[in-house]
Amino acid sequence: MIEHYDLGEANLHVRVCFSRLRFVTCLLKDELRRDGLWDDLIQELYTTALEAHQHRMNEHETYRYAGRRIYAFLKACGYRMYRGAYIRPEKPFALVFKDIDNIDEILQPLESPARPYFSSSNLGERIMNIIRRAAEGMKKSELCGRLQISVQELEWHLSPLLKSQRIIEVKRVNWLGRPLRTLLVIAGAPIPEGKSIKRIAREYHHDKRTVRKVVYASPVPS
Repeated sequence: MIEHYDLGEANLHVRVCFSRLRFVTCLLKDELRRDGLWDDLIQELYTTALEAHQHRMNEHETYRYAGRRIYAFLKACGYRMYRGAYIRPEKPFALVFKDIDNIDEILQPLESPARPYFSSSNLGERIMNIIRRAAEGMKKSELCGRLQISVQELEWHLSPLLKSQRIIEVKRVNWLGRPLRTLLVIAGAPIPEGKSIKRIAREYHHDKRTVRKVVYASPVPS
């Protein structure tokens, strides 16, 4: 239960700061309560709201400032961001090997870069099937959400598919020329016959330049 305080004109900043708590998972909230850190975090948000009011920050600036203060608070308490969630390692790496004399012999550098540790197996074919079903293409963020993996893991599985040109990465820009998120499509995917570029763009909610890049993309090499 959060105890609320009336800060007068700063109440708007308080509401904006506390809205950042919806991004904190329930498991992390329970862990902070068990460790006695929850009340400290609440006080940190009230202090953040007062500082934002004193510096005459608007809602957007207050929202970003509160996010930085929450991140700094959790980092000071030993938490680290991993795969989109905060975790707290039980033991530092140095403590595990503090009693070993031949630590230099154990920690020899690898001759070749090793594959990072990922919980999933090879997801190449699964990525191909997901993008193949999305006729309008797919962004990397959507693909990460479908597979429930991190961006780093997606890049690892996606890299050989892009090099072999089984998947094409289409770079896009808006009408102001500013870059948008790239679009992933299957190389050599069949284009609807009898449809103009304008009609395809309207049906798939893309601009005509993006559709032209997909239409004229090179097919899969034989």
